[in-house]
Amino acid sequence: MHDFAVTDNGYAVIIQCPLYFNLLSILTGKDTEHCFMDWCPEDGVRFDVVDLQSRQIVASHTTTHAWWSFHYVNLQYDAGKHALLLDASVYDNPDIVNELYLDRVRAHPGQDHAESTLRRFEIPLGGGGKGVDGRGVSLVGDAAGCSYYDFPVIHPGCVGGVCSGGVCGGDVCGGVLGGVCKSSVSEMVRIVYMCYNTTNHTYPSPQASW
Repeated sequence: MHDFAVTDNGYAVIIQCPLYFNLLSILTGKDTEHCFMDWCPEDGVRFDVVDLQSRQIVASHTTTHAWWSFHYVNLQYDAGKHALLLDASVYDNPDIVNELYLDRVRAHPGQDHAESTLRRFEIPLGGGGKGVDGRGVSLVGDAAGCSYYDFPVIHPGCVGGVCSGGVCGGDVCGGVLGGVCKSSVSEMVRIVYMCYNTTNHTYPSPQASW
């Protein structure tokens, strides 16, 4: 686990993606397909919801569709659905970990990268047998050309709200990593990306300021 998400009303969600330490690889120094870890997508992704007051797991769901994530953008409680809405930067698999070797980072700075996107997962808190859709809902809106989204932060002006930013890349950001994008959520679903190109220091959209 690299990260987890917390609401402002006392819930935490622990996400367990099926990437496991390989102790033999760690002891011998011999790499596996993913550094020193094993990817087991057949295990799905597990969501454990923890009540921070009682310190008990109050809901647990395992998906049939697996993915990998380093960072979670936002977690909100939807009273109407009695569910948590989790926004995450999602990769189809953990190939990104192989790209973090220093020699690869130095050889391909911001050019070749694993694709990721921003997705929303609805996590039921009640019974009824409803689980979590492991594919989630895409939040990329009109930015179909944005092939990368990660390193999210919450803008100070949006604390307690539904607005965040992150690093993005792809056609919408000039084809390279290094754009800084704003994400605005309207009606809890739609995302609009507006990117700042760190190469020529320009905003493609005049509305890209915070």
